[in-house]
Amino acid sequence: MLRKLRGRFVLLAVGLTWLVGGVVAILGYRQLTIGIRREAMVRVENAVRSGWEIVGAEFDRLDPLRLDPISCAYLGVRRFEMTVSEAEEHRALNTLFDRAERSGRSKGFVLLNESVYGGIEVRDSEEEAFLEAIQKIRGPEGLCMVSIVAKESSPTFVVAVRPLRLLFWLPDRIRDIALGGSSESKATATVTIFEGPVRIATNVRLEKEGRRAIATTVSDEVADRVLVRGKPWKDRAWVVDRWVISYYEPIFSPDKNVIGMLYAGLDEAPYVVEGERSIVVFLASILALGVVVSGLAWYVGGSLTRPLSQLTSAVDALGRGEHGTIEVPRRATEEIRVLSETFNSMSHSVTTKAEALEASRKQAQEALDDYMEVLAFVAHELKSPISGALSQMMLIEAGYAGEVPDKLRRPMAAIRRYLDYGKEMALGFNNLSRAETEGFSPKKQHVSDFEKEIVQPAIQDFSEAASQNHMSISCHADLVSAEVDPGLMRTVMDNLIGNAVKYGKEGTTIRVAVKSSNESISVSVRNEGVGVPKERFSDLFVKFSRIHDESLKSKKGTGVGLYLVKRIIGIHGGRVDVNGEYGSWIEFSFDIPV
Repeated sequence: MLRKLRGRFVLLAVGLTWLVGGVVAILGYRQLTIGIRREAMVRVENAVRSGWEIVGAEFDRLDPLRLDPISCAYLGVRRFEMTVSEAEEHRALNTLFDRAERSGRSKGFVLLNESVYGGIEVRDSEEEAFLEAIQKIRGPEGLCMVSIVAKESSPTFVVAVRPLRLLFWLPDRIRDIALGGSSESKATATVTIFEGPVRIATNVRLEKEGRRAIATTVSDEVADRVLVRGKPWKDRAWVVDRWVISYYEPIFSPDKNVIGMLYAGLDEAPYVVEGERSIVVFLASILALGVVVSGLAWYVGGSLTRPLSQLTSAVDALGRGEHGTIEVPRRATEEIRVLSETFNSMSHSVTTKAEALEASRKQAQEALDDYMEVLAFVAHELKSPISGALSQMMLIEAGYAGEVPDKLRRPMAAIRRYLDYGKEMALGFNNLSRAETEGFSPKKQHVSDFEKEIVQPAIQDFSEAASQNHMSISCHADLVSAEVDPGLMRTVMDNLIGNAVKYGKEGTTIRVAVKSSNESISVSVRNEGVGVPKERFSDLFVKFSRIHDESLKSKKGTGVGLYLVKRIIGIHGGRVDVNGEYGSWIEFSFDIPV
């Protein structure tokens, strides 16, 4: 016991140390990672903003009136003239031409067919392969920067077009200016221009092949947010073959449609390496602290748990009923001495009270057994004379002793009611005495047809009483077999149908239903009448409880029937339920396992 207590103490101390250290490590790692990511995110957001400024400067250089053939050739710009009627054939240019007609000048991003500006000149076989890959995915309409200026005193417009496909120097310039031009920055920082979801100008490179990741696509999640919903994406993302802190912004056409994206990103790995190194150092410190704490805990635990172990043994003995006392060692500390004396006093008090409680329990059980024995005897003895009196009353009412005078019919009806009540009381108390005895359990038998063997006999027994109240009893039942105690289940149905006849409204129908499922039987008895308020439903199943209603003052009851119903269904592993509307109807139901 001493070793167990000491071991628990040590485990608790070490576990607490590791728990606190682990929580601190996790929170520190999380905060460090968040801080690193936040720093990188600010850099890529600023890079995209700088990228827009650089793009704006390029639009300023794309002035059709200032560009000469040499500049166009150097910048890769296509310059040509076009009338409004000619522009109508190219839907993407319509909005820009409308603006140029109104203000004399317009510019923007459009998806323009290569046939308009003559296509893109490629410098080598690699660029040719890139262009073919893009065209295979996106077709001939490519993302372009377009600037339009109206010529004075002329119906024509001068158009300058700069295709963005394979325009590698633009993302390279944005990266070098916004994210740094060092070799380290070039290796970890990337900028991309997207046409739809496809990379058309980028410095993202495929790690295995070493080439630019032209004609590769963005993830579906990013495409949905940026291209479909037109909102920026700001989070870590899987870019081609690595995790990158990324920021994407949509590129809008003059018609406010999203036709591309501008992206900037920083590789996550370099930012995380330093943080992981710090975490390793921190975890090593936690490990060293855990070892030191383990040694201290083992030493302190021995001195603390030895006297406590003795008290634990004594408490275990007390729990087993061995009501002894504890001998206090002479060298025990004052605290342990006080604790031991308090325990001895408590042990004596517990022993005295336990003996008194046991004596009271035995007396109460004997009294209950005597009560139930008397109750069963009285109920049994009352059944025979009451049944005999009822038989005689039925013969008299049937006219076997001659015609009953009219003036005696009312008193005889009252006598009949009192005898019925006496029979109900005798039967109820007889069943109650059985249910209250120890070991009350069902004697289950196989019932092949629950309706035929249990429900219909109960309906037949109460059919005459129902007829006297101008009531009828209907039954809709599935063919159900079950393992139940037939006698007890008959008691349940007698109580439910008998209550429906007694408290139901004259001239109505009592509805009995038996339904089956794979695992249970469901039986319900419903009648129209006064019913019971919903807030009193729980009182219905309390022993000797009766619901008082002015309209039912003439109805006698023992308050035992529904208690027995719940008790019997409970020992069958089922449950009882009640539902209804006060003043209109009430339904009792129960479910028992098949």
